[in-house]
Amino acid sequence: MIIMTLSRSPSPRLPDAEHYQHDDTLVTAEARAWMSDFHAEVELARRLQAQKAATSEIMTGKTEAEPEPARAERRLAPWEVLSRRTPTPPVKGGTGQDVSADAIREALEAKRTEFYLQPIAGMKDRKVRFYEGLTRLRDARGKVIMPAVYLPLAMKAGLACDIDNLLMLRCLRVLESFKARKYDFGVFCNFSRQALQNQGFYRPFLELMEKRRDLADSLIFEFSQDVLNAFGQSELNNLIGLADLGFHFSLDNVHDLNMNFEKLHQLGFRYIKVDSDILLKGEDRAGMNFVTVLLAQQVRESGLKLIAQKLEIQDNADILFNYGLRLGQGYLFGKPRLIRPPAAPRRATNPAPQRRRAIG
Repeated sequence: MIIMTLSRSPSPRLPDAEHYQHDDTLVTAEARAWMSDFHAEVELARRLQAQKAATSEIMTGKTEAEPEPARAERRLAPWEVLSRRTPTPPVKGGTGQDVSADAIREALEAKRTEFYLQPIAGMKDRKVRFYEGLTRLRDARGKVIMPAVYLPLAMKAGLACDIDNLLMLRCLRVLESFKARKYDFGVFCNFSRQALQNQGFYRPFLELMEKRRDLADSLIFEFSQDVLNAFGQSELNNLIGLADLGFHFSLDNVHDLNMNFEKLHQLGFRYIKVDSDILLKGEDRAGMNFVTVLLAQQVRESGLKLIAQKLEIQDNADILFNYGLRLGQGYLFGKPRLIRPPAAPRRATNPAPQRRRAIG
């Protein structure tokens, strides 16, 4: 039987043999052999650490004592680290200006946001069936910041839900206006992944949608294919919760056509958007693209509708119509149109008294 009494002081980064003490009168020869092996392992670990530090010094040109920026940041108190705002590197906007997450935040706080509607129409008759709601931001100089620029920055800065909420409220106002005028148009509203991740946003949003079930057939929430592919179980559950209220979805920016369309339909998707360039690729000598023809057929049989995006030429619209597509979106059917908020009603000040009609 091996009897050992070990007392351990607070351990450093590596276990140190000096911190393990034993009583020789109670330790057998087998225990001494175990301790000898332990000392050898500690010494080997110490040598490996020294070798790693020396290699790092050669590769980086920095000594162990020289503080690195990341290490200096970790030495700060937690509240100091959280309170320090690390500026995000600027990226080039659509107009060539430098844009950062701080600029996006400032534009939202200053309410320099614009709302646009772009039509989605029939391929042949060009009759508008839907509109897609779009948000544009403007920087301090008044230049437009496009979604391709501000969305990645907003995602990293945690501002995506603010933009989603702003777009959703404006889409609701447009639908209420359509309903008052008895217009039968649906509106596509883009949503980010954070909208289904952030419970602080999703719960009140779901409560609002439960009160607006009357718009379930007209308000279509749109997600990109990359966003859908990144969904976890939590996002899928929240998506299903929204579908249970009767709302439907659209899959945008589709680049991988190998999808389970029936599964998409079960999740509540009713529309799929694919760039016209993708749909027109691979024509044979007879001018037919059987891949697109088969795609349109499978989508239709699954209860979905295929929408061709970025259409600018009527000839391409005619070709896709022959392939079985019936809906298109692009400059051919209309550019995004700025929708200005309704002006506040003016108050009448000291109206002139009406002249009474003389009697008798």
